[in-house]
This record gives sequence, C-alpha cells and structure tokens, in this order.
Amino acid sequence: MASEKTLVGQMLIPLLDGGNYEVWKIKMRGLLMKEDLWSATIQPKPEKTDASWERANCRALGCITLALGNDQAVFIARCETAWQAWQTLQRQHERSSYGSRLFLRRKLYSFRYSGGPMQAHLTAMLQVVEQLRGAGVELSVGDQVAALLNSLPESYQESCTFNLLFEIKCRLRKRSVGRSV
Repeated sequence: MASEKTLVGQMLIPLLDGGNYEVWKIKMRGLLMKEDLWSATIQPKPEKTDASWERANCRALGCITLALGNDQAVFIARCETAWQAWQTLQRQHERSSYGSRLFLRRKLYSFRYSGGPMQAHLTAMLQVVEQLRGAGVELSVGDQVAALLNSLPESYQESCTFNLLFEIKCRLRKRSVGRSV
C-alpha cells in the first residue's frame, strides 16, 4: 500500500497510519524542530502562558494534526496542547509491555527475504529494530547482523562474504552512532 503524505510546513510528511509510527515520529520531530516548535511539543503547558507560547502551541498542534491519517486523528481530538497530542500518540503507538517486546523480537527473528529489492528488506527489518528501540529494547549490532543473516535464504548464505558482513556492520554502527548524537 502506498503511504499517503501531507505537505506540512513545506515538507512532505507521511501520514501516521498506525503502522509507521517510528518513521513518522522521526520525521515529525525534524519538522517541528525545523519550524522551532519542538519545545512546545515536549513540555506541558506552563502555568502562565503568553501570546508567543499560544502561537507556538497552535502551530505545533496543527502540524501534528495535519500529519495524521483519519483513523489516527480520533486519538488526539480532545487534546488542547501539542504536548498532550504527542504524549497521547506516544502512549498509543510505543509498545513497552513484555508481550509487545516479545512480539517485536519474534517479528524481527522471523523475517525472511523472499525476493525484490534487498534495500526494501533491510528497511523493513530496521523499522522493527526502531520499534524495539521505542519499546526500550536496544539490540547490539551483532544481534542485528545475526537477524539479517538469519533472514536470508541459503543461496545468500553461501555467497555472503566478509565484505558484505563488514558493510552491513558499518551501516548498522553508523545508524547507532548517528542516533546517539
């Protein structure tokens, strides 16, 4: 299914559809930072507000609302601040229960490459890694490489060279370093 997108703040953002929360969250955070609205999103409403805060809150809440699919908008319908909306969506989509973490681990370890672009397969696996991270599970680079190798068919196992493993490990490490900055 092609994901729907919306133009928010002159940036094309995928609409949150329930299955793309981790990617949506990253892109929305970037947009809100670019528009200097992130602070209104990560802090509750102050005791005393001024026109500047009210304007930033309205703009941030508007950006968040416009980047939601119809089935997601109901979750924040009663939210009056961007912070409330962000927290509500986070609670709705970031699964941190033991059962959720177990489900995501099983999903990662049961991935199987069945053809098509390898990049699409890697992206799908990395999305599950991000979901796990959102649920509080940090997988080592070695665990990520092991899951990837396990997902490949036998024909790839035999042709998997040291260079391929090294490249994958470097990419995963680069993603981990970029995330901690």
